[in-house]
Amino acid sequence: KVVELFASWLGRFAGEAALFFGARGGMYIGGGIAPRILNILTAGDFRKGFDSKGRMTEYMKAIPVYVIVIDDAGLRGAAVFLTMTYEVEAHA
Repeated sequence: KVVELFASWLGRFAGEAALFFGARGGMYIGGGIAPRILNILTAGDFRKGFDSKGRMTEYMKAIPVYVIVIDDAGLRGAAVFLTMTYEVEAHA
């Protein structure tokens, strides 16, 4: 029950963030818990909390939600950033 409540609150918060930032391309959820409760996020109240934004509900339903399931997403992102930084400096 606690995990279901957490998923519902996470959906509400993620929906508010997506609405605030205009995340039409999608919302990406990472971290250690999300991949472990993927079945609850896809079948539970997460999406209902994400979408339920009054007159903006239809807008929200069009926003895809992705859960990052790889373990080293942060390390990969840091490597891409480091590569981009060196490429910029090399061309300067």
